[in-house]
Amino acid sequence: TDQIADHTATSASVQIGSRSTSAAAAAETAASRAADLALDSLAKQLRGLSDVALKVIGVQPLSAVSRHTCCFYPKAHLLADHSRVSGVLDGSDEKVPRVLEAIEVMVQLEGSGKMPSDPVAFSKTKAALGVQLAGALTAACGAAVTATEESLEVFWQGYAFKLLLFMDRDNPMLSAAAAAASSSLAASHIPRPLPLSHHHGL
Repeated sequence: TDQIADHTATSASVQIGSRSTSAAAAAETAASRAADLALDSLAKQLRGLSDVALKVIGVQPLSAVSRHTCCFYPKAHLLADHSRVSGVLDGSDEKVPRVLEAIEVMVQLEGSGKMPSDPVAFSKTKAALGVQLAGALTAACGAAVTATEESLEVFWQGYAFKLLLFMDRDNPMLSAAAAAASSSLAASHIPRPLPLSHHHGL
């Protein structure tokens, strides 16, 4: 009788564990799907922007979340979705994560022969294009966008996306900037005499 009871308890525990694992896997799949849908929607909005100097021609995910290589997928955050903020303020009991991790995305702009050839000027011009892109995205769909010199940070459908702008001249500009930095460092390096003790009369 005791053996039968132990076997029944073990079987029940296995079944509960199996159901918990299946539920967790289903939740991760749903979270991954939601993140993919949000990125697809954002990419569609970016490609559709027309009131910009250089149009968006490509959107490529960089984060492990969008490449389906992460262990835990983030859930949509209530405060990153303006359409659901009222629910939080009205006392919703839904748990909100403390940290909102940004999903990195590379946004490729079309090429232009009018971009500066100087690496510093090129970087500043690209940052200005980012500011223009942020304004156009906000005007088109009301997205909350913050522009910096390095990226655009977008709150979209419960997720935070970090957009890194890329142009076909980025690699040559980076090489030119690295070469200029090396030349400047070499020119500023003046060999100094070794401070030996006998230089001080010791």
